[in-house]
Amino acid sequence: MGKNARVTSRRDVLKVGAAAIGGLALGACGSTSASGPPKKPPRGVPALAAMQSPAMIEENLRAGDVVWSYGGATPQGALEGFFDRTSTVRGETATIYVNSQRAFRIEAYRMGYYGGAGGRLVATTKLLAGGAQPPAAVDTALGTVSCHWRPSWRFEIDERFVPGCYLFKLVADNGWMQWVPLTVRDATPGAPFLAINSVTTWQAYNPWGGWSLYNGPTGRADVVSFDRPYELGLGQSNFLFNELPLVYQMERLGLDVQYWTDIDLHERGAELTSFKSMFSLGHDEYWSWPMRAAAVAARDVGVNLAFLGSNFVYRQIRLEPTELGADRLMVNYRSTADPIYATDPKLTTVNWGSPPVSMPESEIAGSIYDGFETPSATWDFRVVDAASWFWDGTGVSEHTRLRNMERNEFNRFDPYSSLASRVQLLGHSPVGNGSYSDATYVTVPSGAGVLSTGTSTWIYAMQDGTQLPATVMAPAIPGVTNVVLRATENLYELFGKGPAATTEPSQPNTSRYY
Repeated sequence: MGKNARVTSRRDVLKVGAAAIGGLALGACGSTSASGPPKKPPRGVPALAAMQSPAMIEENLRAGDVVWSYGGATPQGALEGFFDRTSTVRGETATIYVNSQRAFRIEAYRMGYYGGAGGRLVATTKLLAGGAQPPAAVDTALGTVSCHWRPSWRFEIDERFVPGCYLFKLVADNGWMQWVPLTVRDATPGAPFLAINSVTTWQAYNPWGGWSLYNGPTGRADVVSFDRPYELGLGQSNFLFNELPLVYQMERLGLDVQYWTDIDLHERGAELTSFKSMFSLGHDEYWSWPMRAAAVAARDVGVNLAFLGSNFVYRQIRLEPTELGADRLMVNYRSTADPIYATDPKLTTVNWGSPPVSMPESEIAGSIYDGFETPSATWDFRVVDAASWFWDGTGVSEHTRLRNMERNEFNRFDPYSSLASRVQLLGHSPVGNGSYSDATYVTVPSGAGVLSTGTSTWIYAMQDGTQLPATVMAPAIPGVTNVVLRATENLYELFGKGPAATTEPSQPNTSRYY
């Protein structure tokens, strides 16, 4: 069924008060068959209404502007910036630091659906004088690059700034552009859904100034700083491909969702129990001890956890302050050379599954990272347990293949996990190293459900940008995106209600495949 027909069928089903929700499309896969009603109500139809926010629906009916996605090529180092925080709330002031060879202005865009535009212009500055900032300070022993720059502008985060994910666009007078991300939290936590912006992973891969946790002039860094721009993705790191598709679709559905960063999970993790579910997005690799402790504690009182990318909760980090504030340095030695090993070994920044920590991510989800293959390698995602709640209404059958949905990084079922006897496989896909990528679902004694897609491309496959250039959101993938969107709606419906086991306890099935 075509896209327009699909949207129309859902519009006619779901009302909000006396008014239809208009362009907020509910349901990714067709409508009820004319031959008669299904045996049970289709997921994603009125069940999601209880998880919507009238304010979110109203916000996304406002006019968007695709201008956020356009701009001229910018020479490296000619225009770049960063904020003094990764998130804020209304009533605070966020300071941006910009290095620019030319006069520039700053345009603040809230990211969402907005009729397919993907963003709405919220505020803009006057034209500001450019100027070179001081060279970055480099600690070559640790690989730490820190910018001690003059403030360029202070944004009063007032009522214009509806909580959500923002890209602040730097626009030079000759058309150069860069983005600077910032998350605006709700002052009062609590909603069916919480989505996490994976800023610690963005920073780990950030090579700005010559050093990242992967590369440097004489090796890799052990400590990296948030006091510098993101070099990758014109300053947005990997928000556009690993996170925006989910933001776009959640807001398209009008869901009641709040947004945090990894730093918020670290700093205010006790508030996680105010939510029904937490969604970790496309690549959420670097977690601190407080982050993990908060997520496990929330799971163990009934908060559902969804990991929509592979390689999650894989490396332990610590966070330390800089002159700009708390938790602006990220420590990751990846060995017992970490000085804290001598005094508090559990905080040693090794991989979570390695000694002396020995707490693999499979103890959270029953799923474990299984490797990295050639970036260009692809395999098909293979559906299993097609009669399960997750695949309801998608039209798939046992072993349906979703083309090229498995790429380079993947997770698999861990038979050695304490959760192993509870795990249900929803996908079981052969990959290039003789192993498998597994989509897993498990429920725990608290009733909470934990889902892992096992693949690095789930959120990428959620893209179906209609107005946006493919450089920021690709068109739908035929035969894949509709399935992925509908399955994800099924996940919203289950996880947004509360402890998933109340209606859908996991049905262990791993013995069929291992």
